[in-house]
Amino acid sequence: MATASTFPSATIFTPFGLPPAQYLHSGTANTDSTMHLPIYSKEAATIAKIYTDSQKYNEVSDSFNFKLTIFYNICKRAGLPFKGYITTFPIMLKGLAQDHYYNNSLSTRLFTEACNYMHHFFEGLEYYWRNLIKWNATDFQRIIDKNPDKQIYQSFQLLLNKLLKYCYRLHLEFHTDLFFINKLVTAC
Repeated sequence: MATASTFPSATIFTPFGLPPAQYLHSGTANTDSTMHLPIYSKEAATIAKIYTDSQKYNEVSDSFNFKLTIFYNICKRAGLPFKGYITTFPIMLKGLAQDHYYNNSLSTRLFTEACNYMHHFFEGLEYYWRNLIKWNATDFQRIIDKNPDKQIYQSFQLLLNKLLKYCYRLHLEFHTDLFFINKLVTAC
């Protein structure tokens, strides 16, 4: 589980539990009298409008943790309280991830259970191993060689962006400042 000293997700993301306090707020909702579940139609519509296709989790090349951070942020901006997250959860999914959600009736589960289910299904040990190999193969010289038209500072920014992207795909135990700084130094 992420702690306050982790990088880069610590200030934004608490995996699979309640979202961080900055994403929680109160909201108003109607109630579905047959199921006694809140209906957040206005908030759900707002969330659907805000989401772009690139922000959705597709399982193929994304980090579930990173896409869940985006989901928390969008829900906060739309005014959706935590108890409505499971209602809008499918909005953040596409492709195989969305198919998996519906095929396994994850809407009947608690939000945190649905998140755990998706994460464990798509991001097991093989996923972390594959991304650790990519992380270890990333170095500054390869970035420079692939982008000969870029200035050094632009290539360095590309390196940082790539490492931050891969960082979300590594096991949570590797989400530390020390691990990131070590990689940055060795990559250069």
